Amino acid sequence: MHNYIYELLQAPAPADEWAKVWEYHEHPGTFPIANIVEDAEDRSGVIVRFGAWLKENRLGELDGETFTIDAQAADRYFEGRFAAFQQAVTAP
Repeated sequence: MHNYIYELLQAPAPADEWAKVWEYHEHPGTFPIANIVEDAEDRSGVIVRFGAWLKENRLGELDGETFTIDAQAADRYFEGRFAAFQQAVTAP
């Protein structure tokens, strides 16, 4: 199973400042997120799918390769999820 890691920055940054795969391999204790980290095979497709997911869930939008995350995204993302989580952990 493959999942993607998205780097979220406060302001747009040039591509040469983005985190690189080797940084994860060089500092495994700093980024304890996966056993294997590789470049996305279809980077553009991954970006478009994430942008569509953001829009569908009212969390943000995609403009080119720039994601804008809505200020209330965390509240909207977790609305209903916390109640479901509490119900799941308290169920007999």
